[in-house]
Amino acid sequence: MQFALEELPSLVSCPTCGAEYDNSFSERFEIALDEQKSRDLLLEIKREAKEIDEKIEKENSKLSATTVEVSRIDELLEERKGDLKFRDIIESSGKNQVKTIFEERYSKLQKNIVENQLEKVRLEKKLRGLESKKRWDEINTYYRTKLTSFLKKLDIYSLNEDEYKRITTKIESLETGSSSPRALIAYYFTFFHLMQQYSSCTYFPLIVDSPNQQDQDIEHIDKIMNFIHNNQPQNTQMILGVAETYGVDFECKIIELKHKYSLLQEDEYDSVYEELKYKMDDIWGNLSLFP
Repeated sequence: MQFALEELPSLVSCPTCGAEYDNSFSERFEIALDEQKSRDLLLEIKREAKEIDEKIEKENSKLSATTVEVSRIDELLEERKGDLKFRDIIESSGKNQVKTIFEERYSKLQKNIVENQLEKVRLEKKLRGLESKKRWDEINTYYRTKLTSFLKKLDIYSLNEDEYKRITTKIESLETGSSSPRALIAYYFTFFHLMQQYSSCTYFPLIVDSPNQQDQDIEHIDKIMNFIHNNQPQNTQMILGVAETYGVDFECKIIELKHKYSLLQEDEYDSVYEELKYKMDDIWGNLSLFP
């Protein structure tokens, strides 16, 4: 500020770009404020430096104490008993412990390898059985026989067996109009029976939602409802979502939904939770067994 007040003219030119700056009272006042801020900052920095010095001194004290302790441990390690040093005994013990750990781990891994090899052989044998031509022909024959029977029960005569002889056939591309939903029902139920007959996995409940598609006439909707009722695979659970049963007695519990846009009812949350929480605990408990 003293330099700006006594040495510089009222207009100061920048030696780099040539721009001129006003050396006025207000500009010098800003410099005076910056000077005070710098003094305050210096005091704060000195205070922080003092705190850091105190921390360094404290850590040095700890280091000195640790150094003394290390020296004492080194003296103990160098003590001899006969021809052996205490250090040698500790190192030998540590090596033996590591060796024991590795041997146990190696034995466990060897056991896992043997078990996995046996499981691999078992699965390969099972896979060969699943991929055998005899089994494949058997599944395909069952599929075609079931689908042919189900199509006839639902008044679908426009498809011949050559069109769906492959198990990968897309039925929806072969049939159109109001007969398409009936063909799809026959196709899906064929697979329901196929899974029950040949699959070893858990058979989950079947869910059929709104089977009355594309405005079926009363004769065909009757056939659809009776077909679903009469051809549900044995010992299975099915959830059927319909607006009405069209007089078919499904011999089951009926749940009527009375609240629009709501399947779950708020007043039943607690009772349903009490019924399900133990099952959920079992599920999560079993899942936690896997790595």
